[in-house]
Amino acid sequence: MQMHKLKSCLAIVMFACASISLSAAAASFDCDKAATAVEKTICADPALSALDDQLGVQYRELLKLAKDRAAVSRMNHEWIAADSYLYGNRSSCEDKAEGRQACLTEVYGKRLNLLAALKPLMAKPDQPADEGWRFDLHKVSDKYDFSIRMLNKCDVEEPYDTVTCEDAGVVYISKKGQATPLQVIPMNNIFLSLHKTRPASGSRAAVYDEQGSITIGDFNFDGDEDIAIRNGNFSSYSGPSYDVLLKSRRQDGFVYSEPMTNLILGSLGFFQINKEQQRLMTAEKSGCCYHVSTIYRLISDIPVPVSRKIDDGLVAGKYNYLYEEQWLNNKWKRVKTQRLKR
Repeated sequence: MQMHKLKSCLAIVMFACASISLSAAAASFDCDKAATAVEKTICADPALSALDDQLGVQYRELLKLAKDRAAVSRMNHEWIAADSYLYGNRSSCEDKAEGRQACLTEVYGKRLNLLAALKPLMAKPDQPADEGWRFDLHKVSDKYDFSIRMLNKCDVEEPYDTVTCEDAGVVYISKKGQATPLQVIPMNNIFLSLHKTRPASGSRAAVYDEQGSITIGDFNFDGDEDIAIRNGNFSSYSGPSYDVLLKSRRQDGFVYSEPMTNLILGSLGFFQINKEQQRLMTAEKSGCCYHVSTIYRLISDIPVPVSRKIDDGLVAGKYNYLYEEQWLNNKWKRVKTQRLKR
């Protein structure tokens, strides 16, 4: 009797271990290293683990189709990252103590549908726009043509003069006059702001002005055209945000710049460019009356602060205070203060 109980216990333990092992193997990440509530929920639930497995298959199929594998990896990271600004990403279920399983089931289902819909767009960039919308842009660059393909049609009544909408999609970059794309970039979100008479903005608009879907310029002062694709309105005060891609010096194409992309996220839309001094400038604010303009130089294509001016009108009293500061020894040093009567 004692031996029978011992064998039963061992069988239960072995079954439990096998279940844990199967669960861990089913997820696209290592369940032994699951750290977040989302990861632990996926590992503990066979149905969610199976969805994660399916997502891994879709992801690998997209990688096989991709001319730009880094863009596919970036899409995946944006959907998973805990600090992602992307709406409906996986980490949005993290704080749902009640209903986390249902939340994950929903976001995984939507993600699987999205990746499945992207595959034919990446495989056949020249197919007719039967399901979504396609916009061909030939006037924003002297060297490149662009085609923006949205997964779904924009909610716009015909005839239209302006199109403003956002959705997942694909951006095709081609050399001028060539049919075969140089680069195919899938994106979780593309923000379209296009006009029949002004299809896209080829230069940077002033702060608070409408900034277009494709921006062209020499962002790193190396003599080549660089590209920025609008990914939404995720910068400060819901301003326009962009994926910045710099012309590669080693290959025929463009490489994503995380530092410049993040520079836009932290400011009021696209940075300004001073070509003569080879400087970038951002504008920031806090509330109505505190404004900061910061100047950056580039070191290996990474923006590094040089100086900034602060207009502080939040101080109680009759005066605004103007400060000038310099970035020295990795910290700001105030070099000038002015007081102006309001």
